[in-house]
Amino acid sequence: MQIILRTTAILCLLAVAATAAAADFLVVVNESNKTTNLATKELAAIFMKKKVQWSDGTKIMPAVLPDSNPATAAFDKQALNKAANALHAYWQQEIFSGRNTPPVEKASDDEVVAYVQKNASAIGYIGANAAHAGVHVVTITE
Repeated sequence: MQIILRTTAILCLLAVAATAAAADFLVVVNESNKTTNLATKELAAIFMKKKVQWSDGTKIMPAVLPDSNPATAAFDKQALNKAANALHAYWQQEIFSGRNTPPVEKASDDEVVAYVQKNASAIGYIGANAAHAGVHVVTITE
């Protein structure tokens, strides 16, 4: 009985930790974008610029926040499964080889929201508590 209680307690703690981690950032798209949810792998492909078009054929325009923003660390770890230094190395290699450039960087949550509002095919992430009127929040699934 004691083992079952401990196991249940551990599972509850893990569920709370996972919920708290997922609440560190929001992924937002333009209100005209019909996307309601994205799998983590698809989200990573978008922000690593491996998936470059929405289902309607329009070019995806991702926007990121600076490394100093707490939402960036959470997004890089949870959505991209990469540490900041690994992500920088990836983009350096992409740039040096002439294959690709990183997503546009915006200085603040407000700037990401404004960029997404202005561009119908844009996607970005913001802090979980940031104002996001005028954009649509996307649910992230496993």
